[in-house]
Amino acid sequence: VPGVDNLVLDAKTLAHIFDGKISSWNDKEIKALNPDAKLPSTKIQAFHRSDESGTTDNFTKYLKAVAPADWKYEGGKAWQAKGGQSAQGSSGLAQQVKQTAGAISYFELSYAADGINTVDIKTKAAEPVKATTENASKAIAAAKVAGKGKDLALELDYNPSADGAYPITLVTYEIACEKGNKADTLPATKSFLNYIASEDGQGQLADAGYAPIPDAIIAKVRETITALS
Repeated sequence: VPGVDNLVLDAKTLAHIFDGKISSWNDKEIKALNPDAKLPSTKIQAFHRSDESGTTDNFTKYLKAVAPADWKYEGGKAWQAKGGQSAQGSSGLAQQVKQTAGAISYFELSYAADGINTVDIKTKAAEPVKATTENASKAIAAAKVAGKGKDLALELDYNPSADGAYPITLVTYEIACEKGNKADTLPATKSFLNYIASEDGQGQLADAGYAPIPDAIIAKVRETITALS
């Protein structure tokens, strides 16, 4: 947003923006969340993915979970709301945001570089939460393990009360068979997974714009890898 360094939004306002119900950056809803900001009358240019994507699925799950009265769409990998503009891939969205005045979109943090500012999200926590890899890790730490046994699938809280937990966080999984793996390929599989779960592997994620797995969960991941047979 031109002239605004730190912008705060919440699920309700984001739902209204991406559903075309808020059209300018000085709208009263945005002003209420940013009372000290000099918001311009610039027209909002909301961009969504033209292709199916996990980021669309996750973003709309967040809107549906936290602002169900304001986001009436079911969600999924394909964008369902009418209006707005579209681009293919996260790189396409990032490029449009970078070159279009008043633009807003959603994509991986790794694409939010070279002059693209991120939005602070108002949650149930005391302060709005910045989009950082550290805060994404806090959101993962606050998640519940929804899977059973060795299944470590997580159930994220899209409206967390934990300080610093960024709510629009997407978890990527590696899927492996717990038992019955081929003897000739199992060592390579475990070697790959062990590296990803190692301190060295996790240590490289933040530099690439991805969130390391919190200690309590990564310990369970390592135990699961060791038990593969």
